[in-house]
Amino acid sequence: MSCTVEMWKATAAPGDSEWRLTVVGEGTCPSNCFTLHLEAGGQGTYNDPKVIVLHLVESEFKTSNRDVTPVQVRYETTISKHVSFVHVETANGRKAVEVTSLLHPR
Repeated sequence: MSCTVEMWKATAAPGDSEWRLTVVGEGTCPSNCFTLHLEAGGQGTYNDPKVIVLHLVESEFKTSNRDVTPVQVRYETTISKHVSFVHVETANGRKAVEVTSLLHPR
């Protein structure tokens, strides 16, 4: 049995020369013996520079605890201001997440 991440959120905030992307996923794992992390899969998938691809990587280690456990996975990087979607590749398929811009008045 594997983990399920039901909620994804991607936000981008402007910096001095680049934008800062934060992707957060929340879900559950069948026990506390799982760790999740996101790995970069590349930018410009399908020849579209507005898309970044991330891969959800799940690792399991042995434990006797089998209680369903809430999990959160987080990824941060710098991006071009033109990126508008993150595609998260999981064992259960791809999830397209729209990037929300966090513009702060100066």
